[in-house]
Amino acid sequence: MFSYWENHELNGAIIDAASADSYATDYNTEGYFFRGLYDYDGKYFFSGSYRRDASSRFHPDHWWGNFYSIGAAYLISREDWFKTNWVDLLKIKFSIGQQGNDNIGNFRYIDTYTIKNNNDELSLAF
Repeated sequence: MFSYWENHELNGAIIDAASADSYATDYNTEGYFFRGLYDYDGKYFFSGSYRRDASSRFHPDHWWGNFYSIGAAYLISREDWFKTNWVDLLKIKFSIGQQGNDNIGNFRYIDTYTIKNNNDELSLAF
């Protein structure tokens, strides 16, 4: 069992007034992705995606996130009634989706302390 008072870093030693320092961190991600595309008659296009990602930077109860997107496009320039000399390609597109970000730093979901040397005695800073 892990004890919070077990410290394997130089900061916990406080052996001299020098600024000996070290730290350990752990960052892991995992993700699964699915994407589907459909083209009907070279004019109508549909897409959808689903992504499930996990990050160790979040609380263990909230590691996993689900992200969706859908999209559609209509290539108007392929219609017979749209033939012009001045437009080669005209497409109307729509899409909506969500994304995530875990660029928040490690262990932000718990209180963390920095070990300091205070006159050669161990002290903690929040």
